[in-house]
Amino acid sequence: MTSSLGIRVAFIAIAFVAIAIIGAGIGPAPAQEWPTRPIRLVVGAGAGGSTDIAARLVAQPLSEILGQPVVVENRPGAGGMTVADAVAKSPKDGTAALMMSNAHAISAVLT
Repeated sequence: MTSSLGIRVAFIAIAFVAIAIIGAGIGPAPAQEWPTRPIRLVVGAGAGGSTDIAARLVAQPLSEILGQPVVVENRPGAGGMTVADAVAKSPKDGTAALMMSNAHAISAVLT
């Protein structure tokens, strides 16, 4: 019985040493600067609509906070489905955002 207890203690000690060695090798990841390019806030509605006005109200303070221009881009049509697809297929660098209305949220249910 004592030999199995000794094996368990040795195994636990080895596990702690392995965790300590692995933990010492892992350092904090350096932060990347973001954003490095202008942000595109893509709106799936026409200019002058309520979604466009809300996007423009958000764009100005966001631009000041991020230190990069936030460009509002209107792409109306198909109830916002085409613009959502375009933003989903855009490069995954965090420079494209979608501004949608509540109508877009239910359009998947209606199709």
